[in-house]
Amino acid sequence: NISFNTSGLLINLAASLVAAAGIYTIAQRLYSPKVAIFAVIAWALMPAGYVQWLAYSESLFTAFAAWSLVALLRKHWLRAGFLAFLAGTTRALGIALVLAIGIAALHEYYKTRDFKNWRPFVAAAISPIGLLTFMWWVGTKTHRLFGYFWVQRNWGMQLDYGLEFAHWIYLHLGGKYFYFGWGTLLALAFVAFIYYRNFKDRQPLPLLVFTTITLFFTFTPQGFFECKPRYAMPDFALLFPIALWFGNRKRTHAIIVLGIYTLATAAFTAFTLLGKGPP
Repeated sequence: NISFNTSGLLINLAASLVAAAGIYTIAQRLYSPKVAIFAVIAWALMPAGYVQWLAYSESLFTAFAAWSLVALLRKHWLRAGFLAFLAGTTRALGIALVLAIGIAALHEYYKTRDFKNWRPFVAAAISPIGLLTFMWWVGTKTHRLFGYFWVQRNWGMQLDYGLEFAHWIYLHLGGKYFYFGWGTLLALAFVAFIYYRNFKDRQPLPLLVFTTITLFFTFTPQGFFECKPRYAMPDFALLFPIALWFGNRKRTHAIIVLGIYTLATAAFTAFTLLGKGPP
């Protein structure tokens, strides 16, 4: 018999590979095979990349999300909706896919004005079923209609639209640990820049919607600053401008910068795993 912990690790190991293949497929479609390889490397080396092989839901969700977006870009509406349905059963961030498919369906109708093309509407209809089922399951376990939000409230992780996060940064702009505050501000500025690049590079609408919602739910909940890099793991499209930069550099320059990036990520991982708080 395989224990729950072992099965969780095996599932996430497989899911991370499936997610990487999905990320590669999207980046190759938008840019080139070379950029796609760097996109997968950048995702694997994200500051919280180690959770891909831990018993968390990030890898599984990212696998479903990536291939749902692949199907959406290919206009395989029903497949996109079904994969979004599966993604919603893994975590509440499934709302990002629900909105991406819903907005894409409305955009498709706006372009064609064709009600006979029923597939986008069916995809939009089935995409939230998994998320609603997940919410219902948590409700049955907590014996509360809105049990999921009750759990979040008791964990101290309600949405406060970033107020607690901003206060945490403010408290760490001075004193002994000033590098936490200023380092976080620098990281946020970099995230804002590559988010802007996503729009300037004219990424497809579903990717922009998915990126925006995922970023929103990364930085707006209360509590556990250490979790925020993990929450950003599904936001792989945000890495495409970085991958594009690597793809346009000479091999030597790319290797040097990638080496520095790898060392920085390794240092962050060691600090997080040996420090206090959950990863």
